[in-house]
Amino acid sequence: MDSPEIKFEAIFETNIEVTKDTYNELMWKFIPKVIKIIVPIILLGCVLSAIGGYYEAITGIIMTIVFISALIYFQKREIKIQLQRQQEREGTPELKLAISFSEDKIKSHNLRAGGAVYIDYDSIAKFVETKNYYVLRTKANQNIIINKAAMIQTQTSEDFIRFLKDKCKNVKWRSK
Repeated sequence: MDSPEIKFEAIFETNIEVTKDTYNELMWKFIPKVIKIIVPIILLGCVLSAIGGYYEAITGIIMTIVFISALIYFQKREIKIQLQRQQEREGTPELKLAISFSEDKIKSHNLRAGGAVYIDYDSIAKFVETKNYYVLRTKANQNIIINKAAMIQTQTSEDFIRFLKDKCKNVKWRSK
């Protein structure tokens, strides 16, 4: 049995091509904030202890560097896996999407595969702004990536942000 077609009248629309560069730009935005705060504090404490003559602090410095290296490795590995999955599904590592925003839902339409995903605004948990992108992250950690340059060509970003703030009531807002 086919599912009924969802009626969808877009208020904002944009297209995006998600590439390795996109993932690399977003990589640091989704590391938990607590890690971004704690790691430099631990590293600073270890360095100060080592300067003060406590040579066992060097072990702490080494462990912190190992932790940071592992974090970078696993982030890069996740990007590589995403690109490999995309390559398997569609024969190309680039993902071409049409993103539309209606009164009730967000539609992410895969232009190569033809499938669409509909997401309620209540599912959006986080808004992140980077140099080139707006990213909406759902409670289940799905990302809706919007190319700022493409959005500005068709609508003003202020209207778009105002629209999102009106629709996404429980969102954590993080800008550059």
